[in-house]
Amino acid sequence: MSRTSDLSAVNCTECGAGLDILGGGRVTTHICPYCGAELDANDSYKVLAKFANMQRPDTPFSLGQRGRLYDVDWTIIGTIGHVERYRGREWRWVDHQLYSPTHGYAWLTYEDGHYAFTRRIRDGGWLSSQRVESSDNPPKISYHGQKFTYYETTNSCSDFVEGEFTWRPKLGRETVSVSVLGDDAMLSFEQSAQEREVYRSVYVTAQQVKAGFDITLPARAADPHPLKPVKRSVNSNFIIAASAISAVIAVVLGLSFTAGSGQVVLPQTTLTARDFPVEIPFTVTDTDRLVEIQITADLNNSWLWTDIEVTDPEDIPLFEAGREVSYYYGREDGESWREGSRSSSIRFRPTMAGEYALDIDVAESGRGEVSDGQLGYSYTRVSVAQGVASGVMLFVAAFMFVVIAGLQIGWRAFKYKRRFAGGDWSE
Repeated sequence: MSRTSDLSAVNCTECGAGLDILGGGRVTTHICPYCGAELDANDSYKVLAKFANMQRPDTPFSLGQRGRLYDVDWTIIGTIGHVERYRGREWRWVDHQLYSPTHGYAWLTYEDGHYAFTRRIRDGGWLSSQRVESSDNPPKISYHGQKFTYYETTNSCSDFVEGEFTWRPKLGRETVSVSVLGDDAMLSFEQSAQEREVYRSVYVTAQQVKAGFDITLPARAADPHPLKPVKRSVNSNFIIAASAISAVIAVVLGLSFTAGSGQVVLPQTTLTARDFPVEIPFTVTDTDRLVEIQITADLNNSWLWTDIEVTDPEDIPLFEAGREVSYYYGREDGESWREGSRSSSIRFRPTMAGEYALDIDVAESGRGEVSDGQLGYSYTRVSVAQGVASGVMLFVAAFMFVVIAGLQIGWRAFKYKRRFAGGDWSE
């Protein structure tokens, strides 16, 4: 019996079972699902070999099943069960060869409730396991403008075959596959004793499979599949860019506001220890912005503590506060160091225009870290300015924008790392 283009069925030359011809003109081998005989489709379906005692893998698909994926009608013409064993563990998956009269051949893979669609490519280059083993970092390649990073190397063999194939499969034949992972696809460089091929795989959702093949699917495994693309918000890139730009603008505005010194309403006044406590009046005319009190002392490895009280034009206490000013320096292990500042400030919002009073007293001072009765300063200077702008809230806003952008970037990094968590790269 010779194979012809209009041949739709044959009888197995080993067991006589009727076999549907589904796979088009490139099929070379037909394996009987009833007796396991391997038949030569190009030579009157004579028996080439017989596969016995094969255990059918767990899969929701069957030979002859028709379905639609990516707007193409496909027919399942062949099934291969694969197994990988390593250090007492075992991984299994099933490849179903698909055929379309208009789009040729492809694969639909089922593994632990996940699905992948695979086609052979001719322009993917080559990545060998030897290169992986000799690399200091995970190898990376580019394919059609997309970057792919090494994921894993598998050594698997087939333990079940049935249906039609465009080559002659062999049970137990070992295949080494090097896989690299991109944003939404995986490339696999597969090599056996007879040949080597490159495949591109994409993730197929359970909803796509169910709708395309109109079947009830088993429950999907809880573990994520590395090929499953990371879900991103459609506005993720916009959020990151907008947040970064907004943070820069907020920082620039904050610096410009902070740089403004305002209008001096109390020129710098020098006070010695015997001048305290002292009350100093100053007049405020701008009530829309802040008033800043600046305190400066000639400190050298010393400190002082000031008590401050401000009363408003109606002689009502507006607030009381304390400020420490300290400054230390020295040299240690051949390096100089400095700590603290010779000045401090306090800001408040005036309640009305008019003459305010500043009551200030140096409550304590000393040299070193403790109050030892020694004066830690010779003089103190006090000044007041009105119309001072604060950039604090703008800096806070900038920080929040950075957090928003960081969360978006961090989420991407987390999902990316999670996808590669099942890989076998070891530093």
